[in-house]
Amino acid sequence: MEVRRVGERRWGGALVVAVGLLACGCSTHYRNTLHPEYGQTQFDRDQYECRRENTQPRAQVVGAYGGAGMVVDEDMASRCLAARGWRPVSPDAPPPMPAQPTRPASTTTPEDVAVSRARTERIQRTARELLDKPYYREPFACDDGGFMSVKNYVVDLAPWVEAAGLRKGDRLVAFGDISLAQYDTTSAAWSMVPRGDVVAMRVDRGGQEVAVRLPCRDASESWRAGIAVLRAMADGRWAACADAVQAYFRVTRVTSAAFLQVSATCMAEDIRATSRPAPEQFWRTLHAWGTKAIEEARYRPTGLTDVRPGLLQASDALTKAGRSTLAEDIKQQMAAFTPAPAARP
Repeated sequence: MEVRRVGERRWGGALVVAVGLLACGCSTHYRNTLHPEYGQTQFDRDQYECRRENTQPRAQVVGAYGGAGMVVDEDMASRCLAARGWRPVSPDAPPPMPAQPTRPASTTTPEDVAVSRARTERIQRTARELLDKPYYREPFACDDGGFMSVKNYVVDLAPWVEAAGLRKGDRLVAFGDISLAQYDTTSAAWSMVPRGDVVAMRVDRGGQEVAVRLPCRDASESWRAGIAVLRAMADGRWAACADAVQAYFRVTRVTSAAFLQVSATCMAEDIRATSRPAPEQFWRTLHAWGTKAIEEARYRPTGLTDVRPGLLQASDALTKAGRSTLAEDIKQQMAAFTPAPAARP
């Protein structure tokens, strides 16, 4: 079963974590479109066989890190499951799948209702837990809302951050004397940055360490925008959540895949809660997520590996909803994908 590990950083990171927990395959329910009578036993069998068939030496698996040994190619295992007819049917699979809210009530099973309720509760619980984190209770000394990173690789930038010298594809190494190797999240590391005129960042760029002096800007506005998103999620105010994400985009001037996924998640929850058809904006946001995820993948060493399953699911959802043009556009972008050239030191 597919497991996506989503990188995290500050407010972007907090919300990526919130959505990332939903994207984890550990709670996704599957149904077999080729054999509707199949249940958990058959799924477990196929999952075991697909993982076994796609276990290879670590060096042969794209995106696998570490020394010698065998590792499961999760992307190929997911493809194997799909070829055998298995499809995720809970909204846990990324990005949010809108099919369930638009189905006639007569086709909704008790299991669907239970899965939907559990997912909603998990979103709210995760948001509350993040709000309780000590380093999210007040603004950071310096604002880092102008850049987004995944697994410490910078994938998006605001103009003022790019002007300071940070580049897409840079791997974050340290904030001043604070090494990221000492922290589980970049948010925790950034919370230790003291107030000053600049943040003397160190990044790995093309295999060489480069110094970047990022202006220390007031973080209050972006902090309030991020808090508004989390509070709306925690309270189950889904329309307000989607609006808060748009406000965050305006404040930070960074429209990341992570926040587009949060926006789509909140829209899907609002659709489900109100039992109304998905509006056109939902499908546009789903497409925007796919486009942005592909763009950001150009600056990550794993490329499309981590996001490919979600992109295929988004394309499938768009096709089923009659938005074949948007679905084909995502597929064409995937087919034309090429990694970005490494930034020069």
